Amino acid sequence: MEIENHRSELDKLQKVWQTLAQDDPMWAILSDPEKRGRKWNRNEFFETGTREIRALFQTLEKHDIRYATRAALDFGCGLGRLTQALAPYFETAYGVDISAEMIQRAAEMNAYGNRCRYVLNTAEDLRQFSNAQFSFIYSMIVLQHIPPPLSESYLREFFRVLEPNGLLIFQLPSVPVSQATVREEGWSASIQLPQSKLVVPTGTRYRLPVTVHNTSSLAWERKPGSIIALGNHWLTSEGAIIRLDDGRTILQATVQPGEAVELVLEIIVPQIPGYYVLELDLVEEGVSWFGPKGSRTTRLVVEAHDSNSPTQEPPLATMTTNIRQQSRATENLGHVAECFSMYCIPRARVLEVMRRADGYLEYIHPTDCAPGFLSYVYFARKISNCG
Repeated sequence: MEIENHRSELDKLQKVWQTLAQDDPMWAILSDPEKRGRKWNRNEFFETGTREIRALFQTLEKHDIRYATRAALDFGCGLGRLTQALAPYFETAYGVDISAEMIQRAAEMNAYGNRCRYVLNTAEDLRQFSNAQFSFIYSMIVLQHIPPPLSESYLREFFRVLEPNGLLIFQLPSVPVSQATVREEGWSASIQLPQSKLVVPTGTRYRLPVTVHNTSSLAWERKPGSIIALGNHWLTSEGAIIRLDDGRTILQATVQPGEAVELVLEIIVPQIPGYYVLELDLVEEGVSWFGPKGSRTTRLVVEAHDSNSPTQEPPLATMTTNIRQQSRATENLGHVAECFSMYCIPRARVLEVMRRADGYLEYIHPTDCAPGFLSYVYFARKISNCG
């Protein structure tokens, strides 16, 4: 049963990262609100990795933390932002990721030839790597999006594939620092639009007026560590997700039960002419969309047109049927949205897993890379007389 649960969780993770990689891969890795909508410049994006790794090795030097330069592993490599930054420091740098789309794109952007290699891994372990294959392992802002049983499995595998006295560096949230998450009774909203259909040119930015009602019994509080926003997904006319994340409008003040707020959501219309379904929902950033928690989403038919090639309108009955499939599509979207949740493993538990895997902690420091959580970067070693 445990293996089946792991397989199910991995399938969900793979689905969300495939979707994000196809939609806006750089933003999925570095989720700067100003870079949403494929606004990352490639050179700028990879330069952030260079700066991060440079700072990492300055930390290692400052604290006299030794490392061998034989082979490095970047776990959760995405597009290879950190893998390429590690390559100059090691004989070989490997990047591993659960998304085939990410791995393919990372390989296409590889600037280091055979010195930098990318591997797809969809298993709950690292079985395709041999014992003691790596002298250095690095994983940042990755394990926090993986359910704890799987994270612990990967932690144990890190020590298996790490050579004796090798260095493992990883980040994990330990505990929430606030109780900002919306409580169960608060996941209820009504989203209203002034129209049922929208006709707009392809590829344009459109400012959509929206009325949002708090139909729950609790206030949606605006406080540090809790960001609630209006957002949208793009679906095909058949209800398949083609873009999980698009626009965002943050609720700037607390919204009381029964209160309504007028918002404007900027959306980016798909580039290809055709008929689409625009789905609107609320989201607590880093936690969940409201839809998977039982709140009703709102949908709008959008005709994206190119003046040079008019679109072929699907039969009205087909569009009506697809719009009525809201519950099924929202359930599917929930599988994707929930996989992007934040998870904690208490520091004491991390140290216990480490000890049982024949590892030990050499250095630790807190980090703010997981807002709303007390998070640590762990510097660990594999005991030299093991393996």
